[in-house]
Amino acid sequence: MKSTTQSKKRSLFALGAVAALGALCLNTTPVDAAVMAIDYGTDWFKVALVKPGIPFDIVLNAESKRKTQSAINIRGDNRAFGSEALSLATRFPQDSYIGLKRILGHDYEDDHCVEFRNTFTNNMIRDPVRGTATFETTSGNQFTVEELVAMQFALAKQQAEETAGESVKDVVITIPPYFNQYERQAVLDAADLAGLHVLSLITDESAGK
Repeated sequence: MKSTTQSKKRSLFALGAVAALGALCLNTTPVDAAVMAIDYGTDWFKVALVKPGIPFDIVLNAESKRKTQSAINIRGDNRAFGSEALSLATRFPQDSYIGLKRILGHDYEDDHCVEFRNTFTNNMIRDPVRGTATFETTSGNQFTVEELVAMQFALAKQQAEETAGESVKDVVITIPPYFNQYERQAVLDAADLAGLHVLSLITDESAGK
């Protein structure tokens, strides 16, 4: 029990440190707007917020929880996230997308995408231009991995704005230390699609120190 509590505290501290560092990245002018941080994982993502005069807040989702499952379900124009998406996954597995982080910035033919296709029933197709993975829903819509992750980033942005009571665009995002330039660029592209301005990408290890 003590180990679990300490782990939670380290996680909160890590997010707070990331958000604070994001605020410090705005070193050209005084910080006068809220800055958010996204700890985006394969299974879960968490959001932190820094506002002037407030050290940091861990943002709660619609279920009043500190973390949201990294899952999205798309059926026509309807989108579901987190636990709701996971609940729908049993009925609509092809239109439910889970663990997208593992294939961000990867070619359709590489081992990560092959493993993903062998694990999930999504209709993954090869992008004819980039050679990366794209998904086609049962309704015929196509979304790149970056677009699907961007939808989750947009949800994180919405959560931060509801907590801040103002528009939030500046963000710091955690990434694994082993991410290469293509994976990093995919994260940046997803953030841009979500309407976010990335102040910095920080490795998980740096965020936890």
